[in-house]
Amino acid sequence: MMEYRDFMPVARYPDPWRPTRKVLDKGLRPSAAAQYHPMQQAKVRLLLSRLLELPDELERHFELLQGEVMFSMTYGYDIKGNDDRLLVIARDMTELGTTSVIPGATLVNELPLLRHIPAWLPWLSYQPLACKGREWWKEIKLAPAQFSKQVIEAGTATHSIALENLQDIHMMNDTERENAESHIGSALGSVYAAGADTVSLLFLAIFDVSLSKRVLARL
Repeated sequence: MMEYRDFMPVARYPDPWRPTRKVLDKGLRPSAAAQYHPMQQAKVRLLLSRLLELPDELERHFELLQGEVMFSMTYGYDIKGNDDRLLVIARDMTELGTTSVIPGATLVNELPLLRHIPAWLPWLSYQPLACKGREWWKEIKLAPAQFSKQVIEAGTATHSIALENLQDIHMMNDTERENAESHIGSALGSVYAAGADTVSLLFLAIFDVSLSKRVLARL
């Protein structure tokens, strides 16, 4: 219902999974990912300065770091803070997607036929959620990709996975280029969700270590 068919983790094989994976493999294989190490180091330095300034906002700092690294690497886009619209959409879409697929989270998960019932019925709370999911997924695929094309045309683009892939398809005919751009948008739109899991686990690991030390100090 959220139309996540081309969302990499749940995409069908072979299409759209294979062309989507091809985009990510080109940009994230070890030899290619090494190009982003200086950017990642710079973002971590910013994280450390924020931690020194506002140590009580640890979770917000890590969320911002995740967004900065992911959007810079995928699109060459600089996140403008925790309230940046693209970061907010990516965060909300990821949270909605992960919570809505849990068995029993919504009635439609147990009875798929309910997806055909009109959305105006007041007790179908999953319909507005599905609508939001569709809108967010569409925007997170299109808006950053549009930004990448604009900075490429302006000659101000920084190195990114979008830049590499968009440069490869500029000689294609209109139909082929449209399909390729769709796969690029789907692939890069999936990266934030993957990074969210990693950052969440890292945050929990840090939190658990500090919690364990406090508990041990009381024994």
